[in-house]
Amino acid sequence: MQTALVAAQALAPNKDRAVVTGIRNLFRFTGGAFGLAISSAIMNNIIASKVSSSNLPHDVTSQIRGAEFNVPAGLTDAQKQTLLDFEMDGMKGVFYFLLGTAAVTFLLSLGVVDRGLPGDEKKETAPLTQTENAERPNSDLEAQPNETLSSEKQE
Repeated sequence: MQTALVAAQALAPNKDRAVVTGIRNLFRFTGGAFGLAISSAIMNNIIASKVSSSNLPHDVTSQIRGAEFNVPAGLTDAQKQTLLDFEMDGMKGVFYFLLGTAAVTFLLSLGVVDRGLPGDEKKETAPLTQTENAERPNSDLEAQPNETLSSEKQE
C-alpha cells in the first residue's frame, strides 16, 4: 500500500498532498471494513448452511453460529473433523471471493494508461505507440512546406 501512497503524492500538487493522503487512507480503511464484513458474511453463511444440513447432534449444532465457535467438548474425532471441514469450506468460499475480486481488479487495471509523472523527460520523449501515431496528424510533413513558403516570403 505504500506504493499507492507514494504514487498519489507524486502526482498531486504540493498544496494537495495532505488531502490526497487523507483520501487514500479513507478508501483504504473503508475497503478494509467492507472486505471484513463481506468475508465474514460469506464464511458464516457457508458454515451455517453446512452445519444445518449435517448429521451432527442438535445440541452441538445449536452452539455453532457461523465461524464464531469453539469445538464443543465430548465430540468424536470424526465429528471434530467434520466441523473443521466446514470451517475450511468457509475459508475456501472467502478465498474464491477474493480471487474473483482480484481478477476483476486486474482486468480493470488493463485499461489504465501510464502517462508518467509531470516533468518526466523519459515519458515525454518516448516514441508514440502505433495507435497514437495513427491519430496524430502528419504535422511534421505539413510543417516543412509551410516553413519553406514562409521563409521564401520573407526574402
